[in-house]
Amino acid sequence: MDKTYTGVFVIGQTTPSSDLETTPGEAKPVGHITPGDLEKAAQALTGPQQQTPPLYSAKKINGERAYHHARQGLQTQMQPRDIRVESFEITRVNLPEVHFRITCSKGTYIRSLARDFGDILQTGAYLGASGEPISGSFRWTTPGKWTISLRQSSRATCKKTFCKNNLTKAFVFIIFAPLYA
Repeated sequence: MDKTYTGVFVIGQTTPSSDLETTPGEAKPVGHITPGDLEKAAQALTGPQQQTPPLYSAKKINGERAYHHARQGLQTQMQPRDIRVESFEITRVNLPEVHFRITCSKGTYIRSLARDFGDILQTGAYLGASGEPISGSFRWTTPGKWTISLRQSSRATCKKTFCKNNLTKAFVFIIFAPLYA
């Protein structure tokens, strides 16, 4: 099931955790980075690929979480895994910040994409901020509305709409009352 993330990569610096859990290192110049460079890096990270999880992750190594090893300063070899980045959209640039929207397969580490994005640009990068993932077939479209993709949902039920398994329409819009008034 694909997930969509929004957030900010900060280019020109790295952190051991590839996010703000650890302190950023020395800043590198980023003024030479062009919009074309950013687009090429995003395209290079789109599609099927092998991704190495971050050292600061919950992946288990010999029965223990990798982040325990990383926090103890132990050198650990993380094994790459198959992932797929369906889309990588750059939504805004205010260097050193690069805002994004990424749709990817389950198991993709956005922190690792930040690291790899910085490697491609030869400046380093880390995940400065990330929004909550939008899982599967639900997407927030406009205030009060959700979109359900029936290509991934076999059945959807709502107040005025019932969708059977054989429904061929691509989307159903469901209006929810605001969660917080």
